Amino acid sequence: MTEQIKQLEQQVAQLKIRVFDTQEIARAYQEESTAFKSALSKIAEALDLTDPSTTAEQLVEAVISKIGSKESAIAEIPEE
Repeated sequence: MTEQIKQLEQQVAQLKIRVFDTQEIARAYQEESTAFKSALSKIAEALDLTDPSTTAEQLVEAVISKIGSKESAIAEIPEE
């Protein structure tokens, strides 16, 4: 019986570690998501897209219309 209890305690400890690791990964994704949201908000604000219902697709279309086309925008990037 005590051997079974030890095994169960080990499983519990391993599961706690996995939960902690998962929480750390989730926290990292949350921080990255927050950074992306902030960047997209700043881009939208720079393009005067203030409607909260603006979609990502609308934002991309606004950027493309502002810079012309993807090809022309890439062509304007200076080579190092």
